[in-house]
Amino acid sequence: MTNIESFFGPNTGKSSHSRTGFSLMIDEIAVESRLRYDIQQDAIVGACREHVRTKYVGGLSDKENPLDTLLDIQAKLNSGEFHRAAESTMAALARFGDSDYNPVIILASGTCKAEKAIDQLRWIELIFQSWKESPFGESLHGPIWSVTTDGDAKRRLALFQLCMKIKLSPTSDLYRLIGHLPLLNLFCGPSFITHDGDYKHIEKRLASAMRSRSGILVNGAHITPKMLVNYLRCLGDLSESRLLSFFDGTDPQNVPKANSLLNHLYMASWLPSLSSRPENKPFTLLGEVLGSFVHPFTVPSMSLSKQVTSLSKCGHLLYSLYHIDGAKFLPGQLIYDMEATIKNVVFCIAKTQLVDTTLPFYVLQSGTDRLEGRFGTYRTITSDRNGDLLQMCEHAAGAQQIDQIYLAHPDWNRTPYRLSLDG
Repeated sequence: MTNIESFFGPNTGKSSHSRTGFSLMIDEIAVESRLRYDIQQDAIVGACREHVRTKYVGGLSDKENPLDTLLDIQAKLNSGEFHRAAESTMAALARFGDSDYNPVIILASGTCKAEKAIDQLRWIELIFQSWKESPFGESLHGPIWSVTTDGDAKRRLALFQLCMKIKLSPTSDLYRLIGHLPLLNLFCGPSFITHDGDYKHIEKRLASAMRSRSGILVNGAHITPKMLVNYLRCLGDLSESRLLSFFDGTDPQNVPKANSLLNHLYMASWLPSLSSRPENKPFTLLGEVLGSFVHPFTVPSMSLSKQVTSLSKCGHLLYSLYHIDGAKFLPGQLIYDMEATIKNVVFCIAKTQLVDTTLPFYVLQSGTDRLEGRFGTYRTITSDRNGDLLQMCEHAAGAQQIDQIYLAHPDWNRTPYRLSLDG
């Protein structure tokens, strides 16, 4: 609640913006495993939230003998009762719209990655409740429309439990806009919250599936990486070294390479010399799946109508092909994340229309890209790129000031290489 007031209160200048929806973005950033004393909280920070208790590390100045407390903390660390956090979970809120859309960190918490789904669900619900109850939250700025994260399995389960609680009521205004859409999953969470995947993580996982040695099934036909290489050779404009580099899985986090592979497969599927032959129909179908998902996020000239039409086509193709081939087509977790991403875009467009039909909605504002871009800022804000948890919190506060500079000079804000679509 304190962070919400600090970053969204009347003295921040954000209250002048019109009400709209927000995306809650959650991701982890690596931190140095080091405990620090935070004078503002009067507590030791840097331990994992899974095992530490506030009574051990909080209210240090109120302890009868603070030195004994520190020695007790050291003993508990040595015994493994709790751990130094190797990563920090960062939760941020970001507006949908054409202005002031940079993410604002409202939670930073150390983790040892041992947390269960039910525990993740508990603090995610606490964020929603705090935003709803704070006078500087939903009542002033607008509700949270979606919660976005990467492909973490435990968090996926937690968000499934949160965002699939109720079915959209036929009496709701939202149902009036989207209730008639064929096969659209109408389940959502409280206040119509939906789960959103990250499209760049999905692209990387799609590229990894294309590189899989076992290949994939598409409408019952087996397609292997060797076959994909031969299809790509038909394009004629790829050097052999670049073509083979697409299938080098040593750098699965490389977004530009993943995006380029998927786009070239789509282009090859449209070659008349390939698409006209019946034996290549499964590859043509695969190209349609890849292109219909990737293009709405990478082709700026597409209108919103064309973007949502393309994503809808992708959703229907995914449903059909997974029904036929199951996990031999694509992993079930990947199918779920893609369908959740598509569904979230549809829901958010409808929510925007209910607020104001003249407001823009940008598909690119879905996902965690804005938060990951902020991580790059944290690592370059000082000369110490690999800070501990307390340092990352301090960097997050300082980044809010940097936002104002970037708004005045947008050309100064260089996108990190691995998050750039063109490399």
